Amino acid sequence: MDMIAAHSGREDDALPVVSSRPSTWLHFQEAIQAAAPRLFRIAVSILGNAEDAQDAVQETALAAWRHWQATAAHSNPEPWLTRICVNRCIDRRRRWGRLLPLRSAQDVVAQVSSPDPDLERALVRLPARQRAVIALHYHYGYSLDECAHLLGCRPGTARSHLARGLGTLRKELDDGQA
Repeated sequence: MDMIAAHSGREDDALPVVSSRPSTWLHFQEAIQAAAPRLFRIAVSILGNAEDAQDAVQETALAAWRHWQATAAHSNPEPWLTRICVNRCIDRRRRWGRLLPLRSAQDVVAQVSSPDPDLERALVRLPARQRAVIALHYHYGYSLDECAHLLGCRPGTARSHLARGLGTLRKELDDGQA
């Protein structure tokens, strides 16, 4: 994945200066390239479409580079990158509610391939954190403790998001069957 080609114009969105140490830049690129496919799949699961998922992964890369010097010593940066990506996705879903007209469930389902379109329609309507914990836990196999860490909340809160999300899904799917 290439680094960001443009930015929004805000001062804090300016592209970072590449380190004078090429090994730092190469380590960053390797880590991002290795994590990008998984981050993209997680972002699609949370956001519901490829375009927004690509943007979220790019935002993740930019945010990660800004703090790379402080975290480059980690032997495995993937959990950190995943947390950044999940947070970017949740922020995007929040902004949709405030700034953009809400997409219809049919528009989102048409862009996400799933063997069960009723399930995808119901998932799209969930709040961002509920959808995120369901995607992370069931689609990607993270434990609830790991989901809590990625979402930046307590394990009990992640369990509550999961329970509420599953309850809503059950209700919507049962109503659809009737």
